[in-house]
Amino acid sequence: MMISTVGIVGAGTMGNGIAQACAVSGLNVVMVDISEAAVNKGIAAVSGSLDRLLKKEKITAADKA
Repeated sequence: MMISTVGIVGAGTMGNGIAQACAVSGLNVVMVDISEAAVNKGIAAVSGSLDRLLKKEKITAADKA
């Protein structure tokens, strides 16, 4: 059985870090939290982290997308 999608419950520090690690590994990620605002904050944290990796040339713009 091949895992292609991962569900993350909680978009806080730990949840968005796990979501980022899974996404960078090529998995589809579904992240849920108690409010849409919390999910948006988690997505923003992942985006900021990926921006730092992009600036350090650890990933490409295509990788971030």
